[in-house]
Amino acid sequence: MTTGIVSGIDRSVPVDGEIIPNAIQTDAPINPGNSGGPLLDTRGKMIGMNTAILSGTNAFSGIGFAIPSNTITKIVPILIEKGYFPHGTYGAVMGADSAGQSGSNVGGVDPHSFCNTGVMTPICR
Repeated sequence: MTTGIVSGIDRSVPVDGEIIPNAIQTDAPINPGNSGGPLLDTRGKMIGMNTAILSGTNAFSGIGFAIPSNTITKIVPILIEKGYFPHGTYGAVMGADSAGQSGSNVGGVDPHSFCNTGVMTPICR
């Protein structure tokens, strides 16, 4: 068991090309021995699952992150049922920059994405 302080909530953490949203930031050490273990509050209540560490040294020191327990409660039943968790995407494909244009240039829309449902179409184009 290790101890640490929660120093932030609702953080976005880049991990292997994906983003973990709503993470809890902590200074508790997270390494192969305790990654996946519970993050407990001072009353012993589980508030998250230790998941990732952001380290500039490629060592097991840095800023730790945990997935909040309320997120875990939503995801686990889907993982058990499907064997994976489907991550939503808008499906907009970025286009080339246009001179003098502000904002993003949408180059296309994935036909199997949320952008193609008609719900988001006006802002996806």
